[in-house]
Amino acid sequence: MKPALADRLTARAVHTCGSGHGEAAMRPAERDVTFVLYQIKVSATEDVGGDEPYMWILGFKVDADTLGPPPPGTIVPSLGVQVFEGAPASPFLLGTGDTDAPATIPIPPNLGTRGFRLKPALLPAAGWFEGIAGIICLLWDQDGFAPSTSEAGYKKFKSAFGPALTTELNNLASGTYDDPLSRDASGNVLPMPPDAPNLTWRLTRLRDDAGRKNAVKAITKAVKDNIVSQIEDAITNAAGYDELIDPDDLLGAEAAVFMGEELAQTQDYTLEFTEDEANYRLRPRVVKPRSPRQAANHGNHGRPRADQVRAGKAPCLLVPGKDVLDLRLPPADQDTLRTCHVKWRFAE
Repeated sequence: MKPALADRLTARAVHTCGSGHGEAAMRPAERDVTFVLYQIKVSATEDVGGDEPYMWILGFKVDADTLGPPPPGTIVPSLGVQVFEGAPASPFLLGTGDTDAPATIPIPPNLGTRGFRLKPALLPAAGWFEGIAGIICLLWDQDGFAPSTSEAGYKKFKSAFGPALTTELNNLASGTYDDPLSRDASGNVLPMPPDAPNLTWRLTRLRDDAGRKNAVKAITKAVKDNIVSQIEDAITNAAGYDELIDPDDLLGAEAAVFMGEELAQTQDYTLEFTEDEANYRLRPRVVKPRSPRQAANHGNHGRPRADQVRAGKAPCLLVPGKDVLDLRLPPADQDTLRTCHVKWRFAE
C-alpha cells in the first residue's frame, strides 16, 4: 500500500534533516484545538437606530493533513488549508431584535465554537512544523437581505475561502509577505539574519507576535479582496430587487492565527470590527488542549462512554470565564447538545 502523502514527506524530511537524532527524532505531540467565540461588545453601532449583527465564522488549519506535493524546483511541500464550518446556526446573534451601544452580546456555542486536531509535519531544512490554527470572522449588520440571501453569500464564502487562503499561504512561503513579516509592532523593519529570507526565517517570524499579526492583516486583506466579488455575485443572484435597495453592511473581516506550539496553553485575544463607523470588539479564546487523562475520558471523538454515564460522571460544559456547569442531562439531551460541537469534560 502506498504510504500517505504526509508520511512520505516526513520520511523525505528525516532523510534531509538527519534520521534518528536530534530534531528529526523529537516528534511534537498532536494537539486538539478549540476556538471559542463567546462574547462581542458593542461600543458604537453602524446604524443610528441600532444594528442587527450576525456573523460568518470559519475555523481552519494547516498541518500534516493538508500538505501537498512540493512545487517544481523545491523540496518544500505546498501548503493546503482545511476549513471547519461548524454546526448550522441562525444568522442573528440576537434573534431578530436590534442592539444599541453600549451592549454585550453572548455568542451561542453552536455559532462560536470550532474544534479540530493539529498534526505536526517534518519539513525539509526547516525542522518540525507543528501546524497553524486559525479562525476568520465576518461581521454583518442585517438591513434588507432575507436570511436566505445572506445564506447564499455565506455558502460562497465557505467554498471560496479555503482556496484563496491556500494561494496566499504559498505566496507567504515563497516570499510575497516578507515585508510585513520583517516589521515589529511599531512598523520598523528588523535586521535579517545573514541567510534570510528563507522558509526557516519565515516560520520564525510567524512565531513572533508582531510578525504574525502584520502578515495575518495583509493576508486577510488579500483573501477578502480575492473573494468579495464572488460573494457579491452570489448575493446578487439570490436577492430580490427590494433587498438590493438596502443591502446588509459588512462591518469588518478579521482573523486570528496561532502556531501549534503556542496552543499548549489557553490563548485569549481580541478581534475588532470598525468599518462604517461601527465599533465591535469580539472576545474569543483558544481553549487549552485536554490532558491525556481528559482525552481518555472523552471516549470516541468527545462522546461520553456508557460506563461513565452509568457511574454518574455526567458531561459538563466548559464556559469561558465561568466555572464548569454540571448539566447532568439524560442521554437524549446529551446527544442534542453534543451536536453544538462543544468541548466536553466530566465531573470528578
